[in-house]
Amino acid sequence: MNVCTRIALISSLSAVASLGLLTTEAKAFSLVAGTIDVQTTVTNPPSGSIFPAPATVTGKAVGSWNVTTDSAGTFNITWIFKHALEAVQTTVETFTVYSAGGISGTFSPASITATGLSAGIYETTFEGIISTNEFGVYESNKDRNRWTVSQPVPEPLTILSSATALGFGAFLKRKQKAAEKKS
Repeated sequence: MNVCTRIALISSLSAVASLGLLTTEAKAFSLVAGTIDVQTTVTNPPSGSIFPAPATVTGKAVGSWNVTTDSAGTFNITWIFKHALEAVQTTVETFTVYSAGGISGTFSPASITATGLSAGIYETTFEGIISTNEFGVYESNKDRNRWTVSQPVPEPLTILSSATALGFGAFLKRKQKAAEKKS
Protein backbone atom coordinates (compact mmCIF):
# COMPACT_ATOMS: atom_id res chain seq x y z
CA MET A 1 0.00 0.00 0.00
CA ASN A 2 1.57 3.30 -1.06
CA VAL A 3 1.76 6.45 1.07
CA CYS A 4 -1.09 8.26 -0.74
CA THR A 5 -3.45 5.31 -0.26
CA ARG A 6 -2.58 5.13 3.46
CA ILE A 7 -3.21 8.86 3.94
CA ALA A 8 -6.57 8.61 2.14
CA LEU A 9 -7.58 5.59 4.25
CA ILE A 10 -6.61 7.30 7.53
CA SER A 11 -8.46 10.48 6.50
CA SER A 12 -11.65 8.59 5.67
CA LEU A 13 -11.52 6.57 8.90
CA SER A 14 -11.08 9.70 11.03
CA ALA A 15 -13.96 11.40 9.16
CA VAL A 16 -16.22 8.41 9.91
CA ALA A 17 -15.12 8.44 13.57
CA SER A 18 -15.84 12.18 13.79
CA LEU A 19 -19.34 11.69 12.36
CA GLY A 20 -19.99 8.93 14.89
CA LEU A 21 -19.00 11.25 17.73
CA LEU A 22 -21.15 14.09 16.43
CA THR A 23 -24.30 12.00 16.12
CA THR A 24 -24.24 10.92 19.77
CA GLU A 25 -24.63 14.48 21.11
CA ALA A 26 -28.18 15.27 19.96
CA LYS A 27 -31.07 13.00 20.77
CA ALA A 28 -34.47 13.60 19.26
CA PHE A 29 -37.61 11.98 20.54
CA SER A 30 -40.02 10.97 17.75
CA LEU A 31 -43.77 11.37 17.91
CA VAL A 32 -46.45 10.22 15.49
CA ALA A 33 -46.44 13.63 13.76
CA GLY A 34 -43.23 15.42 14.67
CA THR A 35 -40.35 15.42 17.13
CA ILE A 36 -39.33 16.82 20.47
CA ASP A 37 -35.62 17.59 20.57
CA VAL A 38 -34.12 17.86 24.06
CA GLN A 39 -30.56 19.04 24.70
CA THR A 40 -28.87 18.76 28.09
CA THR A 41 -25.47 20.20 29.00
CA VAL A 42 -23.54 20.07 32.27
CA THR A 43 -21.55 23.31 32.29
CA ASN A 44 -19.86 22.96 35.69
CA PRO A 45 -17.75 21.27 36.94
CA PRO A 46 -15.87 20.69 33.67
CA SER A 47 -14.97 17.08 32.84
CA GLY A 48 -11.55 16.11 34.15
CA SER A 49 -11.56 18.62 37.02
CA ILE A 50 -9.61 17.62 40.13
CA PHE A 51 -10.60 18.90 43.58
CA PRO A 52 -8.60 18.30 46.80
CA ALA A 53 -10.42 16.39 49.56
CA PRO A 54 -12.49 17.31 51.48
CA ALA A 55 -14.05 19.05 48.48
CA THR A 56 -16.98 21.38 47.94
CA VAL A 57 -18.21 21.11 44.36
CA THR A 58 -20.90 23.21 42.70
CA GLY A 59 -22.65 22.04 39.56
CA LYS A 60 -24.47 24.07 36.91
CA ALA A 61 -26.37 22.91 33.82
CA VAL A 62 -28.66 24.08 31.05
CA GLY A 63 -31.37 22.26 29.11
CA SER A 64 -33.49 23.16 26.11
CA TRP A 65 -36.31 21.64 24.11
CA ASN A 66 -37.98 22.26 20.78
CA VAL A 67 -41.16 20.71 19.39
CA THR A 68 -41.42 20.60 15.61
CA THR A 69 -45.21 20.21 15.60
CA ASP A 70 -48.01 21.25 17.90
CA SER A 71 -49.81 17.92 17.42
CA ALA A 72 -47.69 16.53 20.26
CA GLY A 73 -50.43 17.52 22.69
CA THR A 74 -49.48 17.97 26.31
CA PHE A 75 -46.06 16.88 27.44
CA ASN A 76 -43.95 17.37 30.52
CA ILE A 77 -40.24 17.33 31.11
CA THR A 78 -38.76 16.15 34.38
CA TRP A 79 -35.29 17.60 34.88
CA ILE A 80 -32.94 15.66 37.18
CA PHE A 81 -29.59 17.17 38.07
CA LYS A 82 -27.20 15.32 40.40
CA HIS A 83 -23.69 14.70 41.69
CA ALA A 84 -22.95 11.01 42.27
CA LEU A 85 -20.01 8.87 43.28
CA GLU A 86 -19.44 7.03 40.01
CA ALA A 87 -18.29 3.57 41.15
CA VAL A 88 -21.38 2.75 43.21
CA GLN A 89 -23.75 5.38 41.78
CA THR A 90 -24.29 6.88 45.22
CA THR A 91 -26.05 10.22 44.88
CA VAL A 92 -24.42 12.90 47.00
CA GLU A 93 -26.65 15.81 45.92
CA THR A 94 -29.70 16.04 43.66
CA PHE A 95 -32.13 18.58 42.25
CA THR A 96 -35.38 17.53 40.55
CA VAL A 97 -38.00 19.81 39.00
CA TYR A 98 -41.00 19.29 36.75
CA SER A 99 -41.72 21.78 33.99
CA ALA A 100 -44.75 22.02 31.75
CA GLY A 101 -43.90 21.60 28.10
CA GLY A 102 -44.32 24.31 25.52
CA ILE A 103 -43.28 24.47 21.90
CA SER A 104 -39.74 25.44 22.89
CA GLY A 105 -37.82 26.73 25.84
CA THR A 106 -34.75 26.53 28.04
CA PHE A 107 -34.24 25.51 31.63
CA SER A 108 -31.30 26.12 33.92
CA PRO A 109 -31.76 24.56 37.36
CA ALA A 110 -30.53 26.14 40.54
CA SER A 111 -26.95 25.09 41.14
CA ILE A 112 -26.28 22.03 43.27
CA THR A 113 -23.47 22.01 45.83
CA ALA A 114 -22.03 19.00 47.62
CA THR A 115 -19.67 19.62 50.53
CA GLY A 116 -17.13 17.48 52.39
CA LEU A 117 -16.63 15.04 49.51
CA SER A 118 -13.99 12.38 50.11
CA ALA A 119 -11.54 11.05 47.52
CA GLY A 120 -13.05 9.24 44.54
CA ILE A 121 -14.30 9.59 40.98
CA TYR A 122 -17.61 11.42 40.68
CA GLU A 123 -19.94 12.38 37.88
CA THR A 124 -22.41 15.21 37.48
CA THR A 125 -25.42 14.30 35.35
CA PHE A 126 -28.25 16.39 33.93
CA GLU A 127 -31.20 14.56 32.45
CA GLY A 128 -34.42 15.61 30.75
CA ILE A 129 -37.13 12.94 30.82
CA ILE A 130 -40.11 13.58 28.53
CA SER A 131 -43.60 12.21 29.06
CA THR A 132 -46.51 12.83 26.68
CA ASN A 133 -50.10 12.41 27.79
CA GLU A 134 -51.47 11.45 24.38
CA PHE A 135 -48.82 8.92 23.34
CA GLY A 136 -47.48 7.71 26.67
CA VAL A 137 -43.92 7.77 25.36
CA TYR A 138 -40.97 8.39 27.65
CA GLU A 139 -37.54 9.33 26.44
CA SER A 140 -34.41 10.38 28.27
CA ASN A 141 -31.61 12.73 27.27
CA LYS A 142 -28.57 12.91 29.56
CA ASP A 143 -25.25 14.75 29.70
CA ARG A 144 -22.53 13.81 32.18
CA ASN A 145 -19.17 15.16 33.27
CA ARG A 146 -16.69 13.06 35.25
CA TRP A 147 -14.38 14.64 37.82
CA THR A 148 -12.13 13.58 40.68
CA VAL A 149 -11.67 14.39 44.32
CA SER A 150 -8.04 13.56 45.17
CA GLN A 151 -6.41 12.61 48.45
CA PRO A 152 -4.90 15.65 50.13
CA VAL A 153 -1.14 15.88 49.59
CA PRO A 154 0.83 16.41 52.82
CA GLU A 155 2.67 19.69 53.14
CA PRO A 156 6.49 19.56 52.86
CA LEU A 157 6.89 20.54 56.53
CA THR A 158 4.69 17.59 57.56
CA ILE A 159 6.79 15.22 55.45
CA LEU A 160 10.02 16.64 56.92
CA SER A 161 8.69 16.35 60.49
CA SER A 162 7.64 12.72 59.92
CA ALA A 163 11.05 11.83 58.45
CA THR A 164 12.82 13.51 61.36
CA ALA A 165 10.68 11.64 63.91
CA LEU A 166 11.34 8.30 62.20
CA GLY A 167 15.07 8.99 62.04
CA PHE A 168 15.20 10.06 65.68
CA GLY A 169 13.21 6.95 66.70
CA ALA A 170 15.63 4.68 64.83
CA PHE A 171 18.60 6.48 66.45
CA LEU A 172 17.16 6.01 69.97
CA LYS A 173 16.39 2.33 69.29
CA ARG A 174 20.00 1.70 68.20
CA LYS A 175 21.27 3.55 71.27
CA GLN A 176 19.00 1.45 73.52
CA LYS A 177 20.23 -1.83 71.94
CA ALA A 178 23.85 -0.73 72.37
CA ALA A 179 23.19 0.05 76.08
CA GLU A 180 21.53 -3.39 76.56
CA LYS A 181 24.58 -5.16 75.04
CA LYS A 182 26.93 -3.36 77.46
CA SER A 183 24.97 -4.46 80.53
